[in-house]
Amino acid sequence: MALAARTLVSRSGGTLLEHLTAWSQTRDPSNTLLFSISPSPSLSPSHLSDMVKIFTSHPNTVGCLSSPLNLERTKSIPTLKAELIEMLEREGKMAEALIGRRRYRIRENDVVRLKKLQGKALFRGDGEGVTVCSWAEFDGDRAKVFRSTIPGRPVTQVGRWHMARKVGMTEEEESVGEGFMGELPPSTFDGETWPRMRELPPLPEEIKDIDPENVNTILYLSDTSPEGISQSLTRFRKATTLGLMTSSTPFVTGRPFTLFYNNVIHSSGAVGICLDAHAPARHKLVFPALKAITNHIFVTSSEGNLVHTLNDENPTEILIAAIKKHRMLSARDINLAFRDWNFYLGITPRQAPEQVFRINSADPGRGTLALEGDISPPIGSRVQILSLPTDYLSQPTPVLNRPNGQVVLNFHTTLSETPPDINITAPISIADTHVLHQDEDFVDLRGTFTASSEHGCIVSRLIAETDGEHKEVPWKASLPLGNMALAFDLKPTPIPESTAKSRRKERRRLRRRRHMPKRTPGTLYIDGEDS
Repeated sequence: MALAARTLVSRSGGTLLEHLTAWSQTRDPSNTLLFSISPSPSLSPSHLSDMVKIFTSHPNTVGCLSSPLNLERTKSIPTLKAELIEMLEREGKMAEALIGRRRYRIRENDVVRLKKLQGKALFRGDGEGVTVCSWAEFDGDRAKVFRSTIPGRPVTQVGRWHMARKVGMTEEEESVGEGFMGELPPSTFDGETWPRMRELPPLPEEIKDIDPENVNTILYLSDTSPEGISQSLTRFRKATTLGLMTSSTPFVTGRPFTLFYNNVIHSSGAVGICLDAHAPARHKLVFPALKAITNHIFVTSSEGNLVHTLNDENPTEILIAAIKKHRMLSARDINLAFRDWNFYLGITPRQAPEQVFRINSADPGRGTLALEGDISPPIGSRVQILSLPTDYLSQPTPVLNRPNGQVVLNFHTTLSETPPDINITAPISIADTHVLHQDEDFVDLRGTFTASSEHGCIVSRLIAETDGEHKEVPWKASLPLGNMALAFDLKPTPIPESTAKSRRKERRRLRRRRHMPKRTPGTLYIDGEDS
């Protein structure tokens, strides 16, 4: 089960190192650790290397480098009221509204100013940026780390990578302390193609003997070819599986991806944590504000990642008709629409979409829609064609907060490309109420872990239905600004026996008092009878 989580945010690498060092001195080495570092462009290589060494100094550790995050602080309503009151007082204004014990008149234009205050950012997405260090600790007896080299689909190579490797040292052997900042070239799989889906790849060595019935949650960090490991993990039929395809890091460490397994660095494959069923996690997948451009329709023919017919009609013609209806395209060339808009096919068994697949291309001749990933909605699925609004950068984004008594793990999909007329990416909000410590250069957020990537996640949830539970086929969730969250209940603190006894005694006294007959003052009662 998850014991704790913490996220540190700062522009200063030195500030982060001070807090990380203090934490590492009190950390329980028997716990299993999941960590993520989102380095800013201004973070020095020495600071990054020192952060990694702190995280990997203990066994049972997995982690990765994440994509840079743009964070802003969302102020709580009391904070906003206090700031607005101070502003009104400074301007010599009185107010009609009663706030606390004081009356204030808040006019309409002052409400506009209140909203501007609410959007005031603690951190801006400027060239300096911030570095985010995030980690979660799990009970070492109930969490097993693993390393996978199961090959996935080979990535198409463009150009060649020239970099010298240390003589006699393989990628598997390199430790954190030796050549962290890109002295080794990215490793590749040995050319073996991953088995077909009907021939499940073997499980990683560390978890092959675990009873699948006793596993509730599996988390892993991988390169962008996770097909092998995702199919292998389908053996755990009662587990929600979540894999983050980690951010590309060639300009940060000289590696295509940067994964950590204990004190070893890897450039490919996957690392992860397998959690038992002792403390199940609740999952929540949040999509940005998508706009439906068709009514609900049904998949009548699909194969692989191709959708051949919708309602027994040509799906591309349905898409083109929707594009024209919503005035998204003045020309007839559908390729222009895909250049300027993002279209998705969402499975909507209920009101909100449960799965969303990006439409990569549409063939007007054959009518086929090609979806991102390996699968498409099965025949009979109720779906809608969705579009991502052009103003999606200004849409509300997931908030890094948590209900009391929980640890929340967030896997966030960042923007892979920013439109040329947008100067900053959409920020992720940090709720004021869950910030332990903050100043102009530092935020300490407890109970929350976050990792991010422009590549998205591989999701396979265990979903409860009226006819029982079923597990999803692994699918790719890569919608920009989407967020997959897992929430774990914290183990309640045991009540001392002396306190428990006194509480039981007090409850018995109150029960006796409730059942006693009402007595009239001045009347003497003996053995329950009037005298």
